[in-house]
Amino acid sequence: MTTTCREDKGPRGRMRPFRFNPFELAFTGAPPRELSGLMTGLLRRDWGGRRIAVACNAGAESGGQGLDGAAARCVDRGGLRSVSYPAEHDAYLHSQPMVDADWVFHALPEPPVDAIPVTGPGAIPERAAAPEGGTAVCAAPPSPGPDASEGLARQIETYFEARARAVPLLGLVLAGGKSLRMGEDKARIHYHGAPQAEHAAALLGEWCGQVYVSVRPGQSPDGLAGSRDVDCIEDTFLGLGPMGGVLSALKARPDAAWLTLACDLPFMDRETLGALVAQRDPFRAATAYESPREGFPEPLCAIYEPKSVFRLLQFMALGYHCPRKVLINSPIKRLTPERPEALVNANSPDERDAVLARLGGAAR
Repeated sequence: MTTTCREDKGPRGRMRPFRFNPFELAFTGAPPRELSGLMTGLLRRDWGGRRIAVACNAGAESGGQGLDGAAARCVDRGGLRSVSYPAEHDAYLHSQPMVDADWVFHALPEPPVDAIPVTGPGAIPERAAAPEGGTAVCAAPPSPGPDASEGLARQIETYFEARARAVPLLGLVLAGGKSLRMGEDKARIHYHGAPQAEHAAALLGEWCGQVYVSVRPGQSPDGLAGSRDVDCIEDTFLGLGPMGGVLSALKARPDAAWLTLACDLPFMDRETLGALVAQRDPFRAATAYESPREGFPEPLCAIYEPKSVFRLLQFMALGYHCPRKVLINSPIKRLTPERPEALVNANSPDERDAVLARLGGAAR
């Protein structure tokens, strides 16, 4: 039995359930100069190649609350990219670097009532569930020395790792295409003794708590998933091909990451998907394999993180509907497949027949 996944209207159903980034941490409860020093120290630290952004007033006009000149400049060193955010300007148009960063730190002039005190190792992770708005707030430690800074850094890393583990991984079978080149519905071809959509759902089910089938409006889901208990997400972004299916899923569950698999990858196997999940980087926009043909990211077998929705929407607004272009031009983690054949597409009758001949199956 299949049902349609409807957009959650609660707090988790908002397209942007955070201020700057899903992985952000605010510091407060200290004079502006101390907060500025703390932000500068966080920027200068080697975070193992993480892309770090700091959101606070920059420049002399900020009344002494800005970062020092050396740290406020954009730095690109060993994969570390830091950006200061001009908070006094347009908070919408100027926040893109914050989304692209892996982690965001920012300062609040006044401590909220639910500030998290930093009192020792593990203090931040005790409140891994951030307040509504997506930002956990902790009290800034007073001028931490080297030892205290190391302890704070470990707390920060542990906190973000806990936040990443809390992001649910859902599966999405892309089955809403019209299969014009194939001449028949690719989702219903029997490569492995069952409709390909059902086979793909079974593969995703090994790694995902829930699997959904992406369908276009008016498309009958009957038989797509066989006897499997999966829900359907009907496209709400129309005329965009696979990108519309991914965006519709991100809209339905903006709190989740989506392991996406198209129905035109008949050689996909559990080992290839398992390696993708094992090497996932939840702090990047997506994790994807490089196509064995062009060397570009393969968008039809990829993990789209919650923050990827902003890149997809940005490209859609510019008139680009190709998810591969989005991945090429976004901060993602690229992987080389151990078995390149798993990413071979079948989009035409000749390609379908060649696959069936190799697998020893028969289309139905």
